[in-house]
Amino acid sequence: MITLKTLPIELVKEACEVGESTARKYVSSKVDERLINSLDIQVKYEEKDLLFSVDIFIDLSPLSGVDPERLADEAADAALSAIDKIVRGK
Repeated sequence: MITLKTLPIELVKEACEVGESTARKYVSSKVDERLINSLDIQVKYEEKDLLFSVDIFIDLSPLSGVDPERLADEAADAALSAIDKIVRGK
């Protein structure tokens, strides 16, 4: 989780889009897309708590040989890192 000061809505929207895109690209870089049964990425900003969170659910074919929970955690970390760069001005 990343804690911040209040952000303009345009920056929140950009950060959420970049986070989602980064997570999706990370997953695609680790697993052939044909072996991904489903991928759900949710990037949230809670203004009250001033933080971003990334939740990822991945259902992979057993043929992938990849642990979906570990991949989801790694993709979420990559997304949060990308969000951090956006909100801190790269």
